[in-house]
Parts: sequence; C-alpha cells; structure tokens
Amino acid sequence: MSNSKKEVVVIIGTGRSGTSLLVQLLLEMGMYNQENFNNSSEEEPLGLFEDLEIVDLHKSMLSAVGVHAMTPHVGREFTVTEKKQFKEKIKNILSERILNAGDKLWGFKDPRTTLFLPIWLEVFNEMGIKPRFLLAQRNPVSVISSMMKQNENGQSFAELAWLVRSCEAIIQTKGQLFVVNYEDWFGSEAIELGQSLARYLSLPNDGIEVILERKILDKLNRTSASGIEISNSLVRRLYNILQNCRGDAFEVDKLVAAAKDCSHTVAEFYGWAEFANRYYSSFEVANAQASKLEVKAKKLTKKNRLLARSLKTHDALKAKAHSLQERVLKLEGTKTRLKSKNITLEQEIKDSIENQKTSDDKNHELENSSSYKLGSLLISTFKQPFRKLLFLPYELYKLAIFYKN
Repeated sequence: MSNSKKEVVVIIGTGRSGTSLLVQLLLEMGMYNQENFNNSSEEEPLGLFEDLEIVDLHKSMLSAVGVHAMTPHVGREFTVTEKKQFKEKIKNILSERILNAGDKLWGFKDPRTTLFLPIWLEVFNEMGIKPRFLLAQRNPVSVISSMMKQNENGQSFAELAWLVRSCEAIIQTKGQLFVVNYEDWFGSEAIELGQSLARYLSLPNDGIEVILERKILDKLNRTSASGIEISNSLVRRLYNILQNCRGDAFEVDKLVAAAKDCSHTVAEFYGWAEFANRYYSSFEVANAQASKLEVKAKKLTKKNRLLARSLKTHDALKAKAHSLQERVLKLEGTKTRLKSKNITLEQEIKDSIENQKTSDDKNHELENSSSYKLGSLLISTFKQPFRKLLFLPYELYKLAIFYKN
C-alpha cells in the first residue's frame, strides 16, 4: 500500500498476549521490516520483534516517572521539560521510520506502549499521523500464568497488571481498534481473521493461508496447560466482553464502558499502587546506586590488579637492582685487589729495573777491571795457544801501560 496518508500500526496488548506472533504475520503480509529488532529470549526464541529504540525510550520514560511497568501510574507525571524531550524523541523516531519505510506500512509493538498512549496520541495528532491500533488479546489465564513465570510475581498482581493495561488500551484509544484474539489463530477462524486484518490495514490478502501454515504452530497454543483460575472478578468481566470482540466489528460503546467501569473500581484502591510505586522508586534509586558502586568496584578491582602487577614488577626490579649492586660491590673489590696487585707489580718492576741497573754497573765495572781483562786475555791465549801465545808479551805490556796511566 502507499503510505502517503502517514499511517502507523500500533500493536498494543498486555504482554504475553501474542504481539510477537502478530508482528511476524504482518511482516509476511507486507509490512515494512526494519532491522533494529531486539534479540530472542527463552519465552520468544524467534525474537520479540520490538523496536530497540522505542523499547529504550519507554524504559527511560518509566525511569522518569519512577514507577513499575506493571503498576498504575498514580500521581506520576512528566515534568514540562521531560515531556518536551520525550515528545521530540518520539517525533524523530516516527519521522525516520516512516521515511525508511517509503510506500510500505510501518508499525511497532512494545507492551509498555499502553502506559504512555496519551503522549503518543499527542505526537500522532501534531504530526498528522493516523494510528491503526491492533489490540492483541488472549485468554488472561495464559497471560497471567506466563507473567507469573516470567516476572516471578503473584497471581493477584499479574491479574491487576492485565486488567490495568487492558483498560488503558481500550480507554485511551476510545475503542477505535482492531481486536485480534490469540486463540483464533489456532481455529477455523484463522484464515478469515488474517484476511480481515489485511483488509483493515490495506495490505495484500492473497497467500494468507500459506502464511498461516508457515507461522502458526500448534505448540504456541498453551492455554489449556496453565492450570490456574482467574480470581479477580473484574478480569473475568472484561474478558467476557473482549473474547466476543472480533476485528473492528464489535460494540465499541459497550467495551469502552466496561473498561471505564473496571478502571474506576480499580482506582478506588490506587493508594496501594502509590505506596508500591514509592517503594519501587526508592528501590530503583538504591539499585541505581548499587549499580554505580558495582561499576566503581569493578574499576577498583581492575586498578588493584594493575597495582599488584606493578608491585610484582617493582619487586622484581628491586631484586634485580640488589643483585646488580652486589655484583658492583664484587667488581669494586676485584678492582681494589687488582689495583693493589698492580702497585705491587709496578714496585717489583721498578725494583727489578734498579737491580738490573746495579747489575749492569757491576758488570761494566767488572769488564773494565785489570783482573777481568787479564783473565780474558789468558782465556783467549789458551783457546788459540799457537797464535795468541806469540802476542801474549805484547798484550801484557799494553795492559800494564793502560793501568799504569
């Protein structure tokens, strides 16, 4: 279909009421398939098909008013600044998604949307967008059983949450919605329901039977396996009317009147909700502080590990420095000993030189003495007696004259 009229599909419901299945079917029928869906969970292994940015926005809005997602927002309103900021964020999301969808129809689902329908309706009106509300409705026995398991809350609390969200969805939309009963997907009404839904949203309605065969699994129908009975009479009363509503062909005034009557009755006990919200708000503050302390503790733990490694490195370097210092001391001792030994060697060399000089002087004096020369002359004569003996008198004469002078 062409989305020139700026229409947006808004899937509302209490949670655990078939909203994820409804999104999957709409995507198969031709609704724009965006990429930023959140991940699968134990309850929804195929994925929750919720817009992550819208989910984060709703969480921020819950934090701003300081209430639990399952309790009435009694006396809890946004400040002027908060409301302006949240409306601006919603406008940015809508503008971006509609632009990306082009000619295709875009829609979203998040169980928290019901809590903030007034601000969404304001934005839709300001932007000239026509919301097409789809109310995912399921037997409260199954919804409440699932809530009890998922959120670990008691049955009475889960019943109150179902009642408050269902009433808000009907009252805020003034009953201008298309009711999709989850159980109808598993009965003979499935094809007719799929075709009616496609016509309501101006989506192609051919191939509905093939889509249903591929997406509707018997294991998803767990209504009879819950084993609980609804104790809240208001829940029973509202569901008795809702289960007879099909598509947009139902008595709107009767449904809205019943929702308002139930809502007024519940409002008489809103003092308990306010008390619970105050307690929850304090808990959230304490939890936030605990989270901050946990982050600081992790940082300190990391710093402690780094400090321990630094100390270990410091000790290793200190031990190495000590070892090097001992080596330096040993080298200094060796240097001192070598220096002392060098001095001794120098003195010995000096003494040796002096002794050598003294010896040389004595040798020189001996060589110049008359006895040495006479002895040398005689030894020479004995070595060569025939030749030297002839000149012996002459040599003795020369020697006598030399020493006489």
